[in-house]
Amino acid sequence: MLALVLPTLAALVFIVSLFAFSWAGVQIRRSKQKLVDALRARGLAVTGELDLPPPQNHLVALSLTRSDGVSAQTPADLAIGGTTLLTAPMLFRAVVVSAPLAVPDQVVCDRALAQPVFGAFPPHPAFTSDARFDARFGVFPAPSSSASGSPSYRDQAGHLLAWATPAVLENLHRLSFVALHVRDGHARLAFAPTSADGLAAAISVADQLRANVARRSVTTPAVPVPVGRSGATHALVTGLAFVPIMVLTLVISAASSSMTFQDATERATFTLGANEIACPDGGIYSAGPGYRKQHRTHYCYQPNGQKTPAQTGLLWVWTWGSSTALGVGFLLLASAFHRSSRAGRLKSAAENVAALPRQVA
Repeated sequence: MLALVLPTLAALVFIVSLFAFSWAGVQIRRSKQKLVDALRARGLAVTGELDLPPPQNHLVALSLTRSDGVSAQTPADLAIGGTTLLTAPMLFRAVVVSAPLAVPDQVVCDRALAQPVFGAFPPHPAFTSDARFDARFGVFPAPSSSASGSPSYRDQAGHLLAWATPAVLENLHRLSFVALHVRDGHARLAFAPTSADGLAAAISVADQLRANVARRSVTTPAVPVPVGRSGATHALVTGLAFVPIMVLTLVISAASSSMTFQDATERATFTLGANEIACPDGGIYSAGPGYRKQHRTHYCYQPNGQKTPAQTGLLWVWTWGSSTALGVGFLLLASAFHRSSRAGRLKSAAENVAALPRQVA
Protein backbone atom coordinates (compact mmCIF):
# COMPACT_ATOMS: atom_id res chain seq x y z
CA MET A 1 0.00 0.00 0.00
CA LEU A 2 2.91 2.33 0.64
CA ALA A 3 3.67 2.29 -3.07
CA LEU A 4 0.26 3.84 -3.80
CA VAL A 5 0.71 6.85 -1.51
CA LEU A 6 3.02 8.89 -3.73
CA PRO A 7 1.08 8.40 -7.02
CA THR A 8 -2.22 9.11 -5.23
CA LEU A 9 -0.80 12.28 -3.66
CA ALA A 10 0.63 13.36 -7.00
CA ALA A 11 -2.68 12.81 -8.78
CA LEU A 12 -4.57 14.71 -6.06
CA VAL A 13 -2.20 17.69 -6.17
CA PHE A 14 -2.33 17.77 -9.96
CA ILE A 15 -6.15 17.67 -10.15
CA VAL A 16 -6.67 20.29 -7.43
CA SER A 17 -4.01 22.57 -8.93
CA LEU A 18 -5.48 22.22 -12.43
CA PHE A 19 -8.92 23.19 -11.10
CA ALA A 20 -7.48 26.18 -9.22
CA PHE A 21 -5.55 27.26 -12.32
CA SER A 22 -8.65 27.04 -14.53
CA TRP A 23 -10.90 28.82 -12.02
CA ALA A 24 -8.38 31.65 -11.62
CA GLY A 25 -8.43 32.07 -15.40
CA VAL A 26 -12.23 32.42 -15.29
CA GLN A 27 -11.89 35.06 -12.56
CA ILE A 28 -9.39 37.00 -14.67
CA ARG A 29 -11.78 37.13 -17.61
CA ARG A 30 -14.67 38.25 -15.40
CA SER A 31 -12.64 40.92 -13.64
CA LYS A 32 -11.21 42.20 -16.91
CA GLN A 33 -14.70 42.52 -18.34
CA LYS A 34 -15.78 44.47 -15.23
CA LEU A 35 -12.88 46.86 -15.76
CA VAL A 36 -13.69 47.29 -19.44
CA ASP A 37 -17.34 47.98 -18.57
CA ALA A 38 -16.32 50.54 -15.91
CA LEU A 39 -14.11 52.34 -18.42
CA ARG A 40 -16.79 52.28 -21.11
CA ALA A 41 -19.27 53.74 -18.63
CA ARG A 42 -16.96 56.77 -18.48
CA GLY A 43 -16.82 56.97 -22.28
CA LEU A 44 -13.29 55.53 -22.47
CA ALA A 45 -12.28 53.12 -25.21
CA VAL A 46 -9.47 50.70 -24.32
CA THR A 47 -6.59 49.57 -26.51
CA GLY A 48 -3.85 47.28 -25.21
CA GLU A 49 -3.18 45.12 -22.15
CA LEU A 50 -5.14 46.04 -19.04
CA ASP A 51 -3.70 44.14 -16.11
CA LEU A 52 0.07 44.58 -16.26
CA PRO A 53 1.28 46.33 -13.09
CA PRO A 54 4.21 48.76 -13.03
CA PRO A 55 6.99 48.50 -13.92
CA GLN A 56 6.06 45.91 -16.56
CA ASN A 57 3.41 48.04 -18.23
CA HIS A 58 5.89 50.69 -19.38
CA LEU A 59 6.86 48.16 -22.07
CA VAL A 60 3.32 47.28 -23.24
CA ALA A 61 1.08 49.71 -25.09
CA LEU A 62 -2.09 50.72 -23.25
CA SER A 63 -4.27 53.65 -24.19
CA LEU A 64 -7.62 55.11 -23.17
CA THR A 65 -9.38 57.49 -25.54
CA ARG A 66 -12.58 59.53 -25.32
CA SER A 67 -14.74 61.03 -28.02
CA ASP A 68 -13.94 64.62 -26.96
CA GLY A 69 -10.26 64.13 -27.85
CA VAL A 70 -8.96 63.41 -24.34
CA SER A 71 -6.62 60.43 -24.17
CA ALA A 72 -4.08 58.71 -21.94
CA GLN A 73 -1.46 56.29 -23.12
CA THR A 74 1.60 54.39 -21.97
CA PRO A 75 4.38 54.07 -22.88
CA ALA A 76 4.74 57.56 -24.31
CA ASP A 77 7.45 60.20 -24.60
CA LEU A 78 7.03 63.83 -23.60
CA ALA A 79 9.79 65.84 -25.21
CA ILE A 80 9.86 69.49 -24.10
CA GLY A 81 12.35 71.92 -25.57
CA GLY A 82 15.86 70.49 -25.57
CA THR A 83 15.23 67.67 -23.09
CA THR A 84 16.72 64.28 -23.92
CA LEU A 85 16.71 60.86 -22.31
CA LEU A 86 19.91 61.84 -20.50
CA THR A 87 18.58 65.10 -19.08
CA ALA A 88 15.01 63.99 -18.36
CA PRO A 89 14.64 60.19 -18.23
CA MET A 90 11.35 60.54 -16.35
CA LEU A 91 9.76 62.12 -19.44
CA PHE A 92 10.27 58.97 -21.50
CA ARG A 93 8.23 55.74 -21.41
CA ALA A 94 5.74 57.45 -19.09
CA VAL A 95 1.98 58.00 -19.06
CA VAL A 96 0.94 60.99 -21.16
CA VAL A 97 -2.55 62.50 -20.97
CA SER A 98 -3.58 64.78 -23.84
CA ALA A 99 -6.45 67.23 -23.46
CA PRO A 100 -7.48 70.74 -24.54
CA LEU A 101 -6.72 73.29 -21.83
CA ALA A 102 -7.37 77.01 -22.33
CA VAL A 103 -4.52 78.49 -20.29
CA PRO A 104 -1.42 80.45 -21.34
CA ASP A 105 1.40 78.39 -22.83
CA GLN A 106 3.52 77.02 -20.03
CA VAL A 107 5.75 74.24 -18.83
CA VAL A 108 5.45 72.70 -15.38
CA CYS A 109 8.44 70.51 -14.61
CA ASP A 110 11.19 69.79 -12.14
CA ARG A 111 13.11 73.04 -11.68
CA ALA A 112 16.35 71.16 -12.38
CA LEU A 113 15.09 70.66 -15.96
CA ALA A 114 14.58 74.37 -16.64
CA GLN A 115 17.82 74.78 -18.61
CA PRO A 116 17.43 71.58 -20.71
CA VAL A 117 13.90 72.70 -21.56
CA PHE A 118 14.40 76.44 -22.19
CA GLY A 119 18.12 76.79 -22.80
CA ALA A 120 20.78 78.76 -20.96
CA PHE A 121 18.42 81.50 -19.72
CA PRO A 122 15.14 79.96 -18.54
CA PRO A 123 12.29 82.23 -17.43
CA HIS A 124 11.56 82.79 -13.78
CA PRO A 125 9.12 80.19 -12.44
CA ALA A 126 5.80 80.94 -10.81
CA PHE A 127 4.78 79.01 -7.71
CA THR A 128 1.49 77.55 -6.59
CA SER A 129 1.79 78.29 -2.84
CA ASP A 130 1.66 74.53 -2.18
CA ALA A 131 4.88 73.82 -0.26
CA ARG A 132 5.17 70.16 -1.27
CA PHE A 133 4.56 70.88 -4.95
CA ASP A 134 6.75 74.00 -5.09
CA ALA A 135 9.65 72.19 -3.40
CA ARG A 136 10.21 70.29 -6.64
CA PHE A 137 8.26 71.87 -9.50
CA GLY A 138 8.15 75.27 -11.08
CA VAL A 139 5.52 76.76 -13.42
CA PHE A 140 7.39 78.38 -16.31
CA PRO A 141 5.65 80.64 -18.89
CA ALA A 142 6.44 79.53 -22.43
CA PRO A 143 6.39 81.69 -25.58
CA SER A 144 3.46 80.99 -27.89
CA SER A 145 4.02 79.92 -31.51
CA SER A 146 0.64 80.83 -33.00
CA ALA A 147 -2.12 83.41 -32.98
CA SER A 148 -3.71 81.59 -30.07
CA GLY A 149 -0.98 83.10 -27.94
CA SER A 150 -2.18 86.64 -28.54
CA PRO A 151 -3.10 88.81 -25.54
CA SER A 152 -6.81 88.35 -26.22
CA TYR A 153 -6.39 84.61 -25.92
CA ARG A 154 -4.43 84.99 -22.71
CA ASP A 155 -7.03 87.32 -21.26
CA GLN A 156 -9.74 84.81 -22.04
CA ALA A 157 -7.71 81.90 -20.76
CA GLY A 158 -7.17 83.43 -17.36
CA HIS A 159 -4.18 83.38 -15.08
CA LEU A 160 -1.15 81.16 -15.62
CA LEU A 161 -2.06 79.15 -12.51
CA ALA A 162 -5.82 79.02 -13.01
CA TRP A 163 -5.70 75.21 -12.93
CA ALA A 164 -3.60 74.89 -9.74
CA THR A 165 -6.14 74.40 -6.97
CA PRO A 166 -5.18 72.50 -3.78
CA ALA A 167 -7.36 69.54 -4.80
CA VAL A 168 -5.65 69.28 -8.20
CA LEU A 169 -2.17 69.54 -6.70
CA GLU A 170 -3.01 66.80 -4.18
CA ASN A 171 -4.23 64.50 -6.94
CA LEU A 172 -1.14 65.23 -9.03
CA HIS A 173 0.99 64.17 -6.10
CA ARG A 174 -0.99 60.95 -5.65
CA LEU A 175 -0.57 60.04 -9.29
CA SER A 176 3.21 60.68 -9.36
CA PHE A 177 3.01 63.75 -11.59
CA VAL A 178 6.09 64.40 -13.76
CA ALA A 179 5.39 67.35 -16.06
CA LEU A 180 2.78 69.52 -17.79
CA HIS A 181 3.25 71.14 -21.19
CA VAL A 182 0.61 73.52 -22.57
CA ARG A 183 1.03 74.79 -26.11
CA ASP A 184 -1.60 76.60 -28.17
CA GLY A 185 -4.46 75.53 -25.92
CA HIS A 186 -3.50 71.87 -25.84
CA ALA A 187 -2.08 70.27 -22.71
CA ARG A 188 0.00 67.14 -22.22
CA LEU A 189 0.48 65.82 -18.69
CA ALA A 190 3.13 63.22 -17.88
CA PHE A 191 2.88 60.75 -14.98
CA ALA A 192 4.96 57.82 -13.82
CA PRO A 193 3.90 54.44 -15.30
CA THR A 194 0.70 53.16 -13.75
CA SER A 195 -2.10 50.66 -14.35
CA ALA A 196 -5.36 51.05 -16.25
CA ASP A 197 -7.23 52.67 -13.39
CA GLY A 198 -4.28 55.01 -12.92
CA LEU A 199 -4.70 56.14 -16.53
CA ALA A 200 -8.40 56.74 -15.92
CA ALA A 201 -7.54 58.70 -12.76
CA ALA A 202 -5.04 60.79 -14.74
CA ILE A 203 -7.78 61.63 -17.25
CA SER A 204 -10.04 62.57 -14.33
CA VAL A 205 -7.38 64.97 -13.06
CA ALA A 206 -7.10 66.49 -16.55
CA ASP A 207 -10.86 67.01 -16.49
CA GLN A 208 -10.46 68.67 -13.11
CA LEU A 209 -7.88 71.06 -14.56
CA ARG A 210 -10.23 71.96 -17.40
CA ALA A 211 -13.12 72.43 -15.00
CA ASN A 212 -11.05 74.82 -12.84
CA VAL A 213 -10.10 76.90 -15.84
CA ALA A 214 -13.70 76.98 -17.13
CA ARG A 215 -14.98 77.87 -13.63
CA ARG A 216 -16.97 74.68 -13.38
CA SER A 217 -17.15 72.18 -10.53
CA VAL A 218 -16.50 68.47 -10.23
CA THR A 219 -18.09 65.92 -7.95
CA THR A 220 -16.65 65.62 -4.48
CA PRO A 221 -15.14 62.07 -4.33
CA ALA A 222 -11.36 62.20 -4.28
CA VAL A 223 -9.24 60.49 -6.88
CA PRO A 224 -8.32 57.07 -5.42
CA VAL A 225 -4.76 55.85 -5.40
CA PRO A 226 -4.24 53.79 -8.59
CA VAL A 227 -3.78 50.07 -8.37
CA GLY A 228 -0.23 50.26 -9.77
CA ARG A 229 1.15 47.70 -7.33
CA SER A 230 4.54 46.12 -7.69
CA GLY A 231 4.88 42.59 -9.05
CA ALA A 232 7.24 41.72 -6.18
CA THR A 233 4.42 40.11 -4.15
CA HIS A 234 3.44 37.88 -7.03
CA ALA A 235 7.05 36.92 -7.66
CA LEU A 236 7.46 36.07 -3.96
CA VAL A 237 4.38 33.82 -3.97
CA THR A 238 5.58 32.08 -7.10
CA GLY A 239 9.06 31.66 -5.67
CA LEU A 240 7.79 30.24 -2.38
CA ALA A 241 5.74 27.72 -4.31
CA PHE A 242 9.01 26.20 -5.52
CA VAL A 243 10.16 25.44 -1.96
CA PRO A 244 7.89 22.40 -1.51
CA ILE A 245 8.81 21.30 -5.03
CA MET A 246 12.50 21.23 -4.10
CA VAL A 247 11.78 19.46 -0.79
CA LEU A 248 9.64 16.86 -2.52
CA THR A 249 12.33 16.38 -5.12
CA LEU A 250 14.81 15.50 -2.38
CA VAL A 251 12.35 13.11 -0.73
CA ILE A 252 11.49 11.46 -4.03
CA SER A 253 15.17 11.16 -4.90
CA ALA A 254 15.75 9.48 -1.55
CA ALA A 255 12.99 7.02 -2.45
CA SER A 256 14.56 6.17 -5.77
CA SER A 257 17.28 3.63 -6.37
CA SER A 258 19.94 6.32 -6.64
CA MET A 259 19.81 7.38 -2.97
CA THR A 260 18.64 4.32 -1.00
CA PHE A 261 20.25 3.99 2.42
CA GLN A 262 21.78 0.55 2.91
CA ASP A 263 23.32 -1.36 5.77
CA ALA A 264 26.54 -3.37 5.67
CA THR A 265 24.81 -6.31 3.93
CA GLU A 266 23.70 -4.08 1.06
CA ARG A 267 20.05 -4.41 2.10
CA ALA A 268 18.06 -1.22 1.91
CA THR A 269 16.61 0.02 5.19
CA PHE A 270 15.05 3.21 3.76
CA THR A 271 13.16 2.76 0.52
CA LEU A 272 9.85 4.67 0.94
CA GLY A 273 7.73 2.28 -1.09
CA ALA A 274 10.50 1.03 -3.33
CA ASN A 275 10.17 -2.54 -1.97
CA GLU A 276 6.61 -2.90 -3.23
CA ILE A 277 7.49 -1.51 -6.65
CA ALA A 278 10.94 -2.96 -7.31
CA CYS A 279 10.19 -6.24 -5.52
CA PRO A 280 6.57 -7.17 -6.33
CA ASP A 281 7.29 -10.82 -5.46
CA GLY A 282 8.68 -9.91 -2.04
CA GLY A 283 12.14 -9.32 -0.66
CA ILE A 284 14.09 -6.24 0.38
CA TYR A 285 15.17 -3.93 -2.40
CA SER A 286 18.80 -2.90 -2.71
CA ALA A 287 20.32 -0.50 -5.21
CA GLY A 288 23.74 -2.01 -4.79
CA PRO A 289 26.90 -0.26 -3.65
CA GLY A 290 28.50 2.69 -5.39
CA TYR A 291 27.69 6.31 -6.16
CA ARG A 292 27.03 6.14 -9.87
CA LYS A 293 23.65 4.72 -10.74
CA GLN A 294 24.72 3.20 -14.03
CA HIS A 295 27.35 1.08 -12.25
CA ARG A 296 24.98 -0.39 -9.65
CA THR A 297 23.28 -3.76 -9.67
CA HIS A 298 19.70 -3.70 -8.37
CA TYR A 299 18.50 -6.77 -6.47
CA CYS A 300 15.70 -7.99 -4.27
CA TYR A 301 17.09 -9.94 -1.31
CA GLN A 302 14.87 -12.82 -0.22
CA PRO A 303 14.57 -14.06 3.39
CA ASN A 304 16.48 -17.22 2.48
CA GLY A 305 19.50 -15.16 1.46
CA GLN A 306 18.97 -15.49 -2.27
CA LYS A 307 18.64 -12.48 -4.50
CA THR A 308 16.67 -11.83 -7.67
CA PRO A 309 16.90 -8.94 -10.16
CA ALA A 310 14.80 -5.93 -9.17
CA GLN A 311 12.17 -4.34 -11.41
CA THR A 312 14.22 -1.22 -11.97
CA GLY A 313 12.21 -0.08 -14.99
CA LEU A 314 8.99 -0.17 -13.02
CA LEU A 315 10.68 1.67 -10.15
CA TRP A 316 11.89 4.37 -12.54
CA VAL A 317 8.37 4.91 -13.94
CA TRP A 318 6.91 5.02 -10.41
CA THR A 319 9.49 7.50 -9.16
CA TRP A 320 9.69 9.97 -12.02
CA GLY A 321 6.08 9.63 -13.10
CA SER A 322 4.91 10.60 -9.62
CA SER A 323 7.50 13.34 -9.22
CA THR A 324 6.60 14.83 -12.61
CA ALA A 325 2.91 14.96 -11.69
CA LEU A 326 3.78 16.56 -8.35
CA GLY A 327 6.09 19.11 -9.96
CA VAL A 328 3.56 20.09 -12.63
CA GLY A 329 0.85 20.26 -9.97
CA PHE A 330 2.80 22.68 -7.82
CA LEU A 331 3.70 24.78 -10.84
CA LEU A 332 0.01 24.99 -11.70
CA LEU A 333 -0.73 25.93 -8.10
CA ALA A 334 1.85 28.72 -8.20
CA SER A 335 0.35 29.96 -11.47
CA ALA A 336 -3.11 29.80 -9.91
CA PHE A 337 -1.96 32.07 -7.06
CA HIS A 338 -0.48 34.47 -9.57
CA ARG A 339 -3.65 34.43 -11.66
CA SER A 340 -5.76 35.04 -8.57
CA SER A 341 -3.69 38.10 -7.72
CA ARG A 342 -4.17 39.37 -11.28
CA ALA A 343 -7.93 38.85 -11.00
CA GLY A 344 -7.95 40.71 -7.68
CA ARG A 345 -5.93 43.55 -9.16
CA LEU A 346 -8.34 43.85 -12.10
CA LYS A 347 -11.36 43.80 -9.79
CA SER A 348 -9.83 46.48 -7.58
CA ALA A 349 -9.02 48.56 -10.68
CA ALA A 350 -12.64 48.32 -11.83
CA GLU A 351 -13.80 49.52 -8.40
CA ASN A 352 -11.32 52.42 -8.50
CA VAL A 353 -12.53 53.49 -11.95
CA ALA A 354 -16.17 53.33 -10.83
CA ALA A 355 -15.30 55.54 -7.82
CA LEU A 356 -13.59 58.27 -9.86
CA PRO A 357 -15.30 61.68 -9.76
CA ARG A 358 -17.40 62.68 -12.75
CA GLN A 359 -17.23 66.13 -14.22
CA VAL A 360 -20.43 68.14 -14.04
CA ALA A 361 -21.31 71.43 -15.61
